[in-house]
Amino acid sequence: MELKYDLNYFMAIEGLDDAVIGTASFSTDGEEVLAYDFEKAVEILAALDWTKEEVEAWLDSSMPEEPTARYPIFVYRDENVREQLKSQRSGGRTLN
Repeated sequence: MELKYDLNYFMAIEGLDDAVIGTASFSTDGEEVLAYDFEKAVEILAALDWTKEEVEAWLDSSMPEEPTARYPIFVYRDENVREQLKSQRSGGRTLN
């Protein structure tokens, strides 16, 4: 089933539409925000001669220090995190 969204609701970053991977519930009030794939955003901006460091600096300067409603988030895909969780959770806590 394909969901329909009111796209005027979301704060989107111009030029990074192809980096959108979906939505996420990030804020404390449970509102959804756009979720971007960080590496895809870097790839898109690299085509415009941005370096990864420039992208990171731009993100740091453009996002508020305190998260506010509807600001997008960036997802950093890292297989290492999954492997660390697996190894640490053997016999550990789980959320039920």
